[in-house]
Amino acid sequence: MAVITVNRVRIRRWWTIPKFAFVIAMICRQVRRTPGCLDFRIYRTTGLAVWTVTAWVDEKSLLAFRDSGAHGRAGVYKTRWFDEASIARWHQATPVLPNRKEAAEKLLELGRLSEVCFPSSAQARGEIVVT
Repeated sequence: MAVITVNRVRIRRWWTIPKFAFVIAMICRQVRRTPGCLDFRIYRTTGLAVWTVTAWVDEKSLLAFRDSGAHGRAGVYKTRWFDEASIARWHQATPVLPNRKEAAEKLLELGRLSEVCFPSSAQARGEIVVT
């Protein structure tokens, strides 16, 4: 049984991109080295939206990654850097990552919004955006 996560954020201001790119590179390095990570993917969609999709052996491994290293330190920026943020998590029999369409469907079905300081109009209405 694998734990799958889908996370979508949208960068609020373009001048944040260099800092974000550095932080995401450090997070990618961290995830590659984290015990319990079975697979991960990161991609960009419309505008300044970035998606991460990960597969983990268990919740313990996922939470250890989330709360430590570059990812743990990056949490303080999330509420200011992004105007949209959402996440979904589920268990499935295999560690096969969903494709983009499946990830979007799961985010709409199971997702929840994450807190941001300057929400987009959609985020302020409580809507999960998948573009």
